[in-house]
Amino acid sequence: MPSDSSKIYLFQEDEPLSIHAANSLLKEAHVLRELTLARENRNFALEQKLEKKDVLKDVLEKEIGVLIYEIEKLSERFRDTTENFLKEKKSLEGKLLAEENKQIMISKDLENKKNELQERLKESSELIQQIEKNFSASVLLEREKTRLEGLLVDKDNNAGQLNKKLGNTSVFLLGIWL
Repeated sequence: MPSDSSKIYLFQEDEPLSIHAANSLLKEAHVLRELTLARENRNFALEQKLEKKDVLKDVLEKEIGVLIYEIEKLSERFRDTTENFLKEKKSLEGKLLAEENKQIMISKDLENKKNELQERLKESSELIQQIEKNFSASVLLEREKTRLEGLLVDKDNNAGQLNKKLGNTSVFLLGIWL
């Protein structure tokens, strides 16, 4: 190998490079260095993004865990609420059925009382008719009584007058006979 320090050798076997070729190689080395730095920056940025993604992933996993817990709690509440609703519905249906049965019994009782009252009304009407007949008969009897009393008074008056006449006649006859 030559020992000239002003010449750049690419490889040990090669010939010395010209300044133009060396500048080209330096430019390429510089470009490669910039590309390498850019790649390193991109890799660093990607690592940062990956770290952020990992952090976000952890946060999201925690949030998802919290959401799953809340969904389970809501599911339990919903299940409890549904069970309570079904119990309440069954209870209300039972109460409604009991109330309907009570209404049916009340209706039957009212129908029986209505029939009983209609029967009593019929009996009362018949009794009122009988009382009216009896009252009419009573009025007629009272009139007849008044008429008979009048006749009795007339009879008594007539009898008194007859007695008087008889008495006078008796006295007269007695007087004649004597």
